Formats: sequence, C-alpha cells, structure tokens
Amino acid sequence: MRHKHIILLSALVLSMGTYGVTAKADTKVELTNKTEQVQTLSQKITELTVKLAKISHEEDVLDKETVGKTAQEKDQTAIELAARKAEIVTAQSEKLILEKLEKERQAEEAKKAEEARKAEEARKAEEERKAEEARKAEEARKAEEARLAEEARLAEEARLAAQNEVVVTGNVGYTVYGGAGTYPVGQCTWGVKSVAPWAGPYWGNGGQWGASAAAEGFVVNQTPAPGAIISWNDGGYGHVAYVIAVQSETSIQVVESNYGGKPNISNYRGWFNPLAGGGTVSYIHPKG
Repeated sequence: MRHKHIILLSALVLSMGTYGVTAKADTKVELTNKTEQVQTLSQKITELTVKLAKISHEEDVLDKETVGKTAQEKDQTAIELAARKAEIVTAQSEKLILEKLEKERQAEEAKKAEEARKAEEARKAEEERKAEEARKAEEARKAEEARLAEEARLAEEARLAAQNEVVVTGNVGYTVYGGAGTYPVGQCTWGVKSVAPWAGPYWGNGGQWGASAAAEGFVVNQTPAPGAIISWNDGGYGHVAYVIAVQSETSIQVVESNYGGKPNISNYRGWFNPLAGGGTVSYIHPKG
C-alpha cells in the first residue's frame, strides 16, 4: 500500500505540472466560447467523479483481494486511479479559470453597455441642446426682423407725414387730416377728404361730388378759389382735387391723389388749365 500511495502522489504532481501549462495556454482562449467550455467541463467533471467512485470501489476490492495479485498488477491499478484523480483535479482547475474569465467577460460587456448608454444619453442631450439653441436663434431672428419691420414702418409713416403734413403753394396751405376712411385709400376722393374734412363722407365718385355737395347746401359754381374743391365730370368716374392757388379760370394749382396712378397727396401739376381736360368743371366752396 505504501508503494501504491507513492505512485499516486507522483501521478498527482505530474498532472498538476501538466495542468500549469494547460492553464496558462487556456487564458488566451477567446472569451466568446467560454460559456460552452464551462458547460463541457462541468459535464466532464461529473463523468470523472462517477468514474472515480468506481475506481475507488475497485481499489477497495483490490485491497481485499490481495491473494493471487502481483505487485505489478496492484501498482497498475494505483496508477490508473491516480490518473483518474489527476484528471478530475485538472478539470476542476480549468473550470475555475474559465468561470473567472466568463465573469470578467460579463463584467466587460456590462461596462461597455453602461458606457454605450451614457454615450447615447450624452448624444441625445447634445442634440437637445443644439435644438434649443437653434430654436432660440430662430426666435431671436424673427424678433429682429419684426423690430426692423416696425422701425421701417414707423420711418415710412414719418416720411409720409412729413411729406403730406403742410404744403403752402400760392395762396393757401393744406393739412392732411384723418377720418377719410369712407373713401378708398389712395383714390382722389380719399385725398380731398383728407385735406378738406368738411367734404361729405358719401358724395360718391369724383364726378358726382358737385351734385352731392349742392344737395347738402354747399355753394357749387364755376368760379375757382383757393380752399375750394374742383370736380371734373367726364361722364365716367370723374376726378376731384383741392385748390391751393388761383391765377385765373384757366390757371390754377391743386393737391390731389391718384393722379397718374400715384396714391400720395401732392401738387403734381403746378400751374395748369383745369378746362383743358374736357367734360364739365365745378367748384365746391366750404360753408361759412
């Protein structure tokens, strides 16, 4: 029996030395195959454990049945038993290493997954930040456009007000008033109502103003006078203007709008003959 145990110990030492080389080589195996290897080793360990129990039983039988057995046969049995045990030790050690590598692989995958999650969160946060910056920039741009448009509108209003506020030519000046909203803006009727607020709000087209004014008790004749309204009736829409200067029946100055399609109120013609255009001409004089 002492000789048998020495042989067993030698076999174990030899198997451990062999295992050391195997373990070092195994650490270089790709981690993607480790789970399958662990399962294979577990099955192998189970199989070897069953075989070990069988061999141990055979060893006990050999110990009891020494009669007729040679020392060489006993040594052979002990070597076989030691080899089986060495296989179990090697398999168990390999399993421990592979399980460790598997845990490391899982930990690495978890780390990468966490890093990927944080990177995705950072990317979304950056996209949201850029979108918010773009939104604010667009709001600022629109606000600036609105401010500039308002400044331009006010400047245009100021320019028109300065242009139409007071014009003195010849014998009379005129002031542009509000309240001409009953006539379309830019038309001749709107222009005259703007500088002569005493004109009626519903006198019709320019050619109808003489008759409409006479019906309301205004003096209407063929005598030009500064401050009067001149009405041309050509059988169509006609035209009206505000007289600002008179030299004679054939030489006057007026301010008007929609002359030549121009919507602003101005003295476009200077001295001109009001009778040269054809049709009938009448002058509406303010009351009092």
